[in-house]
Amino acid sequence: MRAEVVLKTYPQFIDILQVLHGTVEDDPRLEAKRKEIYASVAKTVQRDIIKAVQEGLIEPINTEIASYMMVGWLETAPLLMGQDKGYTPEDLIDTLSVMISRATRSD
Repeated sequence: MRAEVVLKTYPQFIDILQVLHGTVEDDPRLEAKRKEIYASVAKTVQRDIIKAVQEGLIEPINTEIASYMMVGWLETAPLLMGQDKGYTPEDLIDTLSVMISRATRSD
């Protein structure tokens, strides 16, 4: 749900992630701040993933890795929602949901 809200209502949040990702690593203080902000965002996502595991919605996974992967996914989402591709936030969320459900399904 968090991804859907971000994609639909906070496109500037995605812009901030992209700016953070692109900061120059020449200034150690700037690099430290970038990592701190990025980690803060990932921690928020990690809490959501931990809750999903606890509720049995997904199989137990490394929640830190998964959270950074999700933040990266949000960073690249605008590439698919732009005029070139034209996908909607719903298209992205639906595809992600199918991927997660298939990956965590125990057959």
